[in-house]
Amino acid sequence: MLGEMVGSYRVTRLLGKGGMGVVYAATHKLLGREAAIKVLKPRYSRDEDMVGRFFNEARASSLIKHPGIVDAFDFGHLADGSAYIIMELLEGESLGQRLARESPLPFAKAVAITRQIAVILGAAHRKGIVHRDLKPDNVFLAVDPENPIGRVKILDFGIAKLLRTDGSSDPNGVTSEGQLLGTPAYMSPEQCRGAEAVDTRTDIYALGCMLYEMLCRRAPFHGAWGDILAAHLTEKPVPPHERNAVITEGLERLILDMLAKNRDDRPADMDAVIARLDSLERPVVTAVESSASTAPRSAGDARPRRRGWLLAVLAMLLAGAGAALVMMARRERPPVARVEPKETPRPTVTPLPRARILLTSQPSGAEVRLGGRLLGRTPVEHIADHGDGRAVYDLHLDGHVDARLEVALDRDQTVFAALEPTVAPPRPGRPPRIRPPAEAPPAPEPRKEDPINDGTVDPFAQ
Repeated sequence: MLGEMVGSYRVTRLLGKGGMGVVYAATHKLLGREAAIKVLKPRYSRDEDMVGRFFNEARASSLIKHPGIVDAFDFGHLADGSAYIIMELLEGESLGQRLARESPLPFAKAVAITRQIAVILGAAHRKGIVHRDLKPDNVFLAVDPENPIGRVKILDFGIAKLLRTDGSSDPNGVTSEGQLLGTPAYMSPEQCRGAEAVDTRTDIYALGCMLYEMLCRRAPFHGAWGDILAAHLTEKPVPPHERNAVITEGLERLILDMLAKNRDDRPADMDAVIARLDSLERPVVTAVESSASTAPRSAGDARPRRRGWLLAVLAMLLAGAGAALVMMARRERPPVARVEPKETPRPTVTPLPRARILLTSQPSGAEVRLGGRLLGRTPVEHIADHGDGRAVYDLHLDGHVDARLEVALDRDQTVFAALEPTVAPPRPGRPPRIRPPAEAPPAPEPRKEDPINDGTVDPFAQ
C-alpha cells in the first residue's frame, strides 16, 4: 500500500503488522498532518462481528472525547473490502515496553501512571463504556515535553462493552453474552466466568493487576491460561510488600481492594481510586532513587521530612566549620604535593529482563518440572525472574520416553518437544506365543473336460 491514497491520506511507511492487520503511517495531502492507518486483513473484514469490534475503537473515541483516548479521524473500507481506521499517530512506547526495560517502577512513577489511567477510564465509564482488555500493551506513554513520565493514551477499545444508563448491556454492542474475552493475566473473576456480569468494576480489577505488576515486576497470577483463570476465581495474591518493601501500607490496601474477588468489595468507581491515590503517603525513597530500597515509610509518619531538613542544615554548618579548621591548619603547615584520588566509576544497575517460556509437546498433557518443582502440564507457561542463565525442564508423560529441554532465558520463546512412545516389554514368565504353520490347502480335483460343442442341437434335450 506504500504510496496509495486512503481517503485524503497518502501511505508513507509501514509501522507494524500482526496476525489480524497492518498499521501504516500516512500524511494528509493538503494539511501535511501525519496519521496512523490500521487495516484489517481481508479475511477478517468479511466477518461482520470482527469488523464491528474493529470499528468499535473509532466509535469509542467519538463517544468519550477525551485527550487520553486516541483520536480517530475516519474509517471505512478499501477497494478490496478491507476495513480501515485513520487515527492520530503517537510517538513513544507502550507501558509493556517500559516495564520490559524498567521494572519495577519507582513508587511515584507507578502511582502517577496509574492515576492518569484512572482519569481516562473514569471518562469512558461515564459514557457507559467498559474497556475489558486493559493491560500494559494497551496503555501508551506518548512523548510529552512537560511530563517526563509520558502522557498516557489508552488503546484498543475493540472488545469494549457498551452499557446503558442503568448499567445493563447495550443491545447494539458488538459482543455477545457468555463470551470469554480479554487477556487472562488481567481478567476479573466475573470476566473469567463470561461476559454477562461485566461492568465498570472489571476495569478497576485490571488496573489493580497492572499497578501490582508495575511495583512487583509481575502480575498477581501467572502460569498457563487455565491456571491463571482459576487463580483469579479462587486464590489470594501474594501481598505486594512481600515482593517490594517500598510499598506502603496504604498503597497495599488499595491494591488488594482493587483485586477483591467480589466486585462489591472494590472501590465503587475510578473517582474513588483517584481519591485514594491522592491521599497516599509517599515512602522515604523518591522517584529518582532506586525502587529496590527496602526502607518503607510509615503511612502516618510525617516527621522524617522535617527531620531531614534539620539534618541537612546541621551537616552544612559542620561542613563550614570543618572547612575553616582545614584552612587554619594549612597556614601553619608547609605545602605538600597534592595527590588526586582516582575516581571509582559508579556501577550501573540494569533491570533484569523477564523471559516468558511457553513449553508445548506432542502429545500434550506432559508433566513439566523445573528442579523437581511441578510447573504444570503442557502447554504451560513459565515466567523466569531473571533474563540471564539457562533452565532445564523435565517432561514426563505415561507411555512415552521422558524428555529434557535446556532453554536459554534471554528472551521470550516457545519450546516444543516431540515425545516418543515407549515399546511395552513382554510379560515375564510367559513364553512367546508361536503360531503353528498354516496347513496347505487341498489340491483341487482334476476338472472333467466339457464335451465338445459342435453346434448340433438335441431336440429331446429341450
